Amino acid sequence: MNTIPLHGKLPCALCFTSKNQPWGEGISENDGWRLENNPCSWGASNPSILILGFSKGNNQTNNILKSNFNDIPFKGMRNNLTNILRKLNLLKDNEIIDEKICESESEFSFGSLIRCSISKKDLSTQKFIKSGDIIKSAATDKTGMLIINNCVKQFLKNLPPKLKIVIMLSNDDNYVEACMNTFKIVHPDIKKINDVAYANNQVTFIHVIHPSGASGKHIPDWLNGTTGKQAYKRELAINAIKSSNINLSNI
Repeated sequence: MNTIPLHGKLPCALCFTSKNQPWGEGISENDGWRLENNPCSWGASNPSILILGFSKGNNQTNNILKSNFNDIPFKGMRNNLTNILRKLNLLKDNEIIDEKICESESEFSFGSLIRCSISKKDLSTQKFIKSGDIIKSAATDKTGMLIINNCVKQFLKNLPPKLKIVIMLSNDDNYVEACMNTFKIVHPDIKKINDVAYANNQVTFIHVIHPSGASGKHIPDWLNGTTGKQAYKRELAINAIKSSNINLSNI
């Protein structure tokens, strides 16, 4: 049976010249992009719902070799992520995302589109950064898209039949389009549903506001706004959940 990767550190070095470096220590640089070899997966390997960030940022990678493994994903943004998933009715009002990020979880799986940690060189400082417009930049850059394509082919080509919903963190227009086109490579039957969602007969991919602080004022707009772009995108996301194949009573 096809599955999501098992909970734990993943032995992948697809984008690295050296295939034998220990997890968390390998680094690759190419065309202004840096990859740190620390791919991970959390939660169920046969989930109903998969939550995918873009990549691990500074909060997640600082001191990663000494961090408690289950404390790594979405560190610093879990409260926002909980509120987002509650708004979609994927979490009950008395549930928090922290409870789901564990090896015994059966319905939720967690990771990132780029399973390693990616950063982009700031030409003004010559330093590599993991924040700012990195999601949009990767989605519109040849090398960035090559890394995304590698990860999709490696970890999202063979999906388990139980999986019904993939929540993508970031509803930036360029990112939505880039992700949809990439998923079509491995799932050519995908069709666009609306401006934040696309699906095939099994799985619905839904983009929501990113829960990080970088989204700033847009998070309240997405959660509770009555007008504007983010409120509109929230309603599209909710409608996509309703039109999916998932039975929320089983979650």
